[in-house]
Amino acid sequence: MSESIANAISALGNIIVAGSAVAAAVAAFMGLDRWKKQSQWEQDSSHARKLLLALRNRQDAFDHLRARFVSASEMQVAVDLLPKIEELPSQDFAFNAAIDMRINNMEDGLAEFYTLIIESDVIWDTTLEQNFRQMRKVEQDVFFAHRELERQRGFPDDYEHNLKDNADHYTKTAFGDPDDDIGVKYCHHSEEILQTAKSKLDRV
Repeated sequence: MSESIANAISALGNIIVAGSAVAAAVAAFMGLDRWKKQSQWEQDSSHARKLLLALRNRQDAFDHLRARFVSASEMQVAVDLLPKIEELPSQDFAFNAAIDMRINNMEDGLAEFYTLIIESDVIWDTTLEQNFRQMRKVEQDVFFAHRELERQRGFPDDYEHNLKDNADHYTKTAFGDPDDDIGVKYCHHSEEILQTAKSKLDRV
């Protein structure tokens, strides 16, 4: 074999080796990139699931707070959670206790939900806190309406004198269905949170 042919074969071998090394480097880089994307998706989807669950729990608690029907068993549970009183509680007292329990259930989950919202804005560069604050405004309107109706049940004479003109407004705010004006407003403010979290469940 001539020297020129040997040199050509050697050069070709070097090219093949170099090409293999480049190919391996590219494959490794692509594999690392896929791993990074997979890892990021796993983190995003885990956080999104927590946020979706917290949002659903809050929406359910809000709908329950505005439900008109309060069962005798729910009132009994609420009364049992209060300090013992000697006299038998009235129907209005038990009803107020049940509503207070519903409000407390919502407030108990507030810190966790707000923390998830703030984390979302940090890691996803979103503005979900604005939606949260709009949701919170609706919740507080409902809380206030319930407090005013409690005054009606606890002090009917005072209510008749001072609050009669607002009775219908407070009742429609405190109690209702998910498809009434208050329910639709609440759902509207939570929709951006819902869609943002759901989008993070899609694989890249």
